[in-house]
Amino acid sequence: MGRKAKYTKEQKVKACEDYLNGRKSAEQIRLELNMEKYGTRLVRKWAKSYRLNGHLIFDHKSTNNKYTKEFKEMIVQEYLLGHGSSEDLAVQYGICQDNTVSSWVRKYNSHIELKDYDPKPEVYMADTLKVNKEKKIEIIQYCIDHDHDYKGTAEFYGGNYAQIYNWVKKYESKGEDALEDRRGKRKSKELLTDLEKAQRRIAELERMNKRYQMENELLKKDKAFEKNYLARLPKAKRIYLIKKQKIKNYSLILSLHKNRKWPINEMCLIMNISRSAYYKWLHASPSQKQLDKQHEDERIASRIKEISSSNNSLFGTMTMYYTLRNEGYRCGHNRVYRLMCINDIKSSYRRRSKYNYIKSNAEHTAENILNRDFNTTGPNQKWCTDVTEIKVPTTGEKLFISPMIDLYDRFPVALEVSDKNDAALANQTLDNAHNAYPEATPLVHSDRGFAYTRQIYRSKLEGYGMSQSMSRVSKCIDNGVCEGFQGQFKDILFIMYPNNTSKEEIIQAINGTLDYYIHYYPQKRLNGKTCGQVRKESLEQNEYAQYPIVPAARYVRYWNEIERKQKHQKEMIIEEIKNNPDQIGMGC
Repeated sequence: MGRKAKYTKEQKVKACEDYLNGRKSAEQIRLELNMEKYGTRLVRKWAKSYRLNGHLIFDHKSTNNKYTKEFKEMIVQEYLLGHGSSEDLAVQYGICQDNTVSSWVRKYNSHIELKDYDPKPEVYMADTLKVNKEKKIEIIQYCIDHDHDYKGTAEFYGGNYAQIYNWVKKYESKGEDALEDRRGKRKSKELLTDLEKAQRRIAELERMNKRYQMENELLKKDKAFEKNYLARLPKAKRIYLIKKQKIKNYSLILSLHKNRKWPINEMCLIMNISRSAYYKWLHASPSQKQLDKQHEDERIASRIKEISSSNNSLFGTMTMYYTLRNEGYRCGHNRVYRLMCINDIKSSYRRRSKYNYIKSNAEHTAENILNRDFNTTGPNQKWCTDVTEIKVPTTGEKLFISPMIDLYDRFPVALEVSDKNDAALANQTLDNAHNAYPEATPLVHSDRGFAYTRQIYRSKLEGYGMSQSMSRVSKCIDNGVCEGFQGQFKDILFIMYPNNTSKEEIIQAINGTLDYYIHYYPQKRLNGKTCGQVRKESLEQNEYAQYPIVPAARYVRYWNEIERKQKHQKEMIIEEIKNNPDQIGMGC
């Protein structure tokens, strides 16, 4: 039998010389030849064969080796007397595989006769014989009389090994009638008797009935699996359900095959399932790594469900990921997303309210000193404040929340609640912030709300040694940090405490939400820590960790493009002035 060697003779000889002369190790040769993990063993075997038999051992062979019965018995005796291992004997006598020697030894010890082996490839590749029935019987009798020597019979009469083998098996199992060639000789309807017609019709009806029965049984089970429904699901959920449905289908096929003896191939065709995929599932066994991953997924999913149940599905993927990471779970955010998606755990949506603005006359305004520079190098350098409105769901009564946020760690240094949006609320927030940190003299930024433009508010700031900054008119993004905190705070409030029926209950909920935000709500900008953790670390250390705001890539690209266009326009104007100085002068 011809075969193509994976490595050429020259490669093998060079590898053996390099190894035997100590120029390269077996591992170096394995890497150079791009061999598999256990290639070093093969390299050493090459070297041993090369040392004993020379380069001729690597000559290409078009057929298998020829081994006589005496040769096999001699090798077995050498092995049993301890004159060498199976590998040593294979190398010494030019046997390609050491497991060939092991096979001979096993047969000898099991009292199985060792026979001559002569490949004779022409016997396997020969053309088929075309003979009549009597000649077939003669060939079969010759093969049986010569101890079922199919190869010798094929060599004596011609034909190939497979053809002789099939004739003998048919003759021994079904007799002479099995040797008749019935291909294309099915009786026509005109030649059939009434009984044969009835039998043929009954067989056809039975096949059809069985087919309909299988289709009804299989497709009924598969009906609940709707393709249109899957198309609307997220990818992670869709993949999970498809995999789960496939396992159900495979299990159904296995059950029906065992209980009703239905053919697997036909059931696979009906359900549009690959037969090889079914058998792959049937014989597959999960590795230890897959089992460990499955157990870890179950453990993480269980904790995700506990967290989601405790805060009414407040957290999205990233916040849940930071929480798990803080608790010591080793998982990525993609894994958290997949497990949340599979278990239908979603973050609750933000409640949006209509914004109403009432214009007021300002007694005092300040410049926008902050100028959207929300980065700080330490706590109590920059604070921002604002007022937001919430309603009691059942009564519609209003409450106003006034926070004071430190831009370093988003920590609320003060937070006041009132049923009136007046100057007293803003003043009380400022007083509480100063009382919490009496030595702090930060820049306090706000919008141009009436409470912050009163002269009394400015006087308080000057008395505490603080400076004032205000957003530009109709530019709420200038106070974006405080605006974002208020939306986030209200999300947490209404998700965790959805059933408030009075002012007293909602005030308690606000206090609970503040505590949860400070101690249990991790933030991406703070590397997954809570603002309470960062505040505690910063107050205990002399050097402050830095948490810079990463600019959004799309905004950076936008402003770079604006700057490029302005620069290009300016260059064009300068070029035009240089080329046409007279026209520019006339125009002036």
